[in-house]
Amino acid sequence: MPDGSDSNTVPAMNSLTDGKYTDTRRKMLDLVNRLQSNGASLDLDLPQIAVIGNQSAGKSSLIESISGTVLVPIVVALSLLICIVALRFIEHEDGTAINPVRNVPFGAVMLDKAEVEQRLRRAQLAILQPSKNSNEYLDMSDDELSDVEQSGFSRNYISLQITGPDVPDLSFVDLPGIIASVKDASSRGDIDLVKRMVADHISRPSCIILLTVSCETDFENQGAYQLATEYDPDGIRTVGVLTKIDRIGEGDSAKWIKMLDGSEQRLLHGWYGVKQLNTVELDERLPREEARAREAKFFSSTKPWSNLIELKTRFGTPCLTKKLSEVLTALIAKRLPELQNEVTKLLAATETALQQLPPPPSEDPISELLGLIGGFSRTIATNVQGTPEVDGLYQSIREEYQVFRRAIRSTAPDFRPFPRRDKDESSFLNPDFVPADEHIEKSLSAPIYVDEVMEQASKSITRELPDNFPYVVTHEFITAIVKHWDQPAKALFIAVERKFSARVRVMMKDFFEQHNAGGLDQAVLSAVTKLLSQCREAAQQQLQWLLQVERDPFTLNDHYYAEYKRKYFGLYKLARQKKEHPLLMSSPVPTTTSNLIDTVRMLNAAGLQCTKDDLPNLLKPDPMDYALRIMAEVRAYYHVAYKRYADNIPLAIDHEYLRGFEHGIEKCLHECLGVSSTEARTKASRFLREADDVTARREDLLTRLERLEKANRELSDLWL
Repeated sequence: MPDGSDSNTVPAMNSLTDGKYTDTRRKMLDLVNRLQSNGASLDLDLPQIAVIGNQSAGKSSLIESISGTVLVPIVVALSLLICIVALRFIEHEDGTAINPVRNVPFGAVMLDKAEVEQRLRRAQLAILQPSKNSNEYLDMSDDELSDVEQSGFSRNYISLQITGPDVPDLSFVDLPGIIASVKDASSRGDIDLVKRMVADHISRPSCIILLTVSCETDFENQGAYQLATEYDPDGIRTVGVLTKIDRIGEGDSAKWIKMLDGSEQRLLHGWYGVKQLNTVELDERLPREEARAREAKFFSSTKPWSNLIELKTRFGTPCLTKKLSEVLTALIAKRLPELQNEVTKLLAATETALQQLPPPPSEDPISELLGLIGGFSRTIATNVQGTPEVDGLYQSIREEYQVFRRAIRSTAPDFRPFPRRDKDESSFLNPDFVPADEHIEKSLSAPIYVDEVMEQASKSITRELPDNFPYVVTHEFITAIVKHWDQPAKALFIAVERKFSARVRVMMKDFFEQHNAGGLDQAVLSAVTKLLSQCREAAQQQLQWLLQVERDPFTLNDHYYAEYKRKYFGLYKLARQKKEHPLLMSSPVPTTTSNLIDTVRMLNAAGLQCTKDDLPNLLKPDPMDYALRIMAEVRAYYHVAYKRYADNIPLAIDHEYLRGFEHGIEKCLHECLGVSSTEARTKASRFLREADDVTARREDLLTRLERLEKANRELSDLWL
């Protein structure tokens, strides 16, 4: 709880001296005062003086001596002054920040010093409850004030501005004093809280620490010094003040003198000794001039102080005030150019942070929502159509298409034109006449030998004429191939669905994630999930239909089928005639060898126009020719069917799933989000409601921007 009699006090920029400033210095002091009032200290390290010390260290009396204003009850009016008390709120009762900082005037301007103490007492109560009307405390009686609960502390503080003909301009904030111990165990947390509040000020590099040490208490027991050295270990920013110097016991002055002459606890700006009025002198209600005269007489006539001629500039409030003025003025002159640069950088950073926030809610929510739906739908269409990026949607799907084609090719029947007993391991899966990009890497089919085909054909004969075999054999072989095509098709669709849905989720996040506060992202997710499910079902039905139609062999691609049939028949027959006609075959799998070429040339020269593929027709009949023709038919039809199926499945997935989603998403979102309903505006406003944290962040940045812009104008106008 703020306490005027035991408070750490942080004066804002003020003269702190009886000397006269130049106009420029006066402008600088006033400028920093205005920056403090505008809340610029939240963003900038503004020059200030923090008076710290333990409870009962004489801080209030020190402030009275410097300002000439008595902060204890007095009866008679003294010289004319103008005093303004304001409450500066920076946080709510729950500790959350208040933006912007509120500077609330507390009562009317005072012209009588006798009013100050009572006003401060009421302000110390009001500052703890920012949610209440502070004027209520101005109207309370003394009894009512006594009944107000005064527990706890606050980072909010009181601003006291004093101006008068016999006092320097002064502005300071009232903070609680450092506590050594508490009686109530429930209040132990207040010790650390007060230390944190004091540390918040003195940790700033531009804060001059006015360290108040009472000479009637052992120095080692005064925690204020330890706190000061923690944040200013080299003593560069600290000015030490020994208070209650008149209460030093006889023979106990040596340790304090060592501090004054710099032998111990050395500080860059040194230590000063002051003497405040005692109780009797306070009752005499001495004017400020008389109080200072008595202080000066004490140091000039009281030993050992009167004997320390070399330290006479270290005694008395005027010497302390003069030193503070010098240090403060130098700090302000140094900091102002730096502050201008800091404000410029902070303005740029704040504007960048604002630009990175989502746009604020539109005043036309329906148009904004339609824009989001349209933008999302167009992005879907662009991705489905295909983009040139290496990691584009279609690029990743094409990889799955190639995997699918290889899987279908691997179902090719592995016909062998030899009897099983020969144990010939020659492969006929990739003959020369099949393009290299259609070669089979690994076949799922077990070897099927010619004698096995002949045996199956023979067993299938019913009423056929001699040398005729039923079509059912060819049909069975083809059906056995097609039954393996279902799984690759399903695997392809699962892979495409996984990649497409993942890409859709990314696009949804880009467009709608920022609108999660109003539930728009979830509403869109529900609509997208529903449409994807519908497209999935349509695609799966189409895939099943394509598989069904492939189970009944059919083609109008007669030329392609006949060409492959002729080539495979020749391939198989040549392989079987190898032993009888070695000139026609130099390896188990026929290749374009010089022997074959020479043979074809000789036949052409004799008037028989042919190619190497026609050579098997010149060979004598083979008892296995019927089986070889079945093998050739099946293998030829495989080429026709597999290419057709390998194209149709991706086309079906593209049309029913990808294109289906592309064509249906905009209408689906319109219906699910109700943008055409009678309650469209209400729904759109709810969907586009901004998240509370984003709103708070924007308000915080805008408030900060306003503070910085004001500070920038103030700093720029200083030199005009």
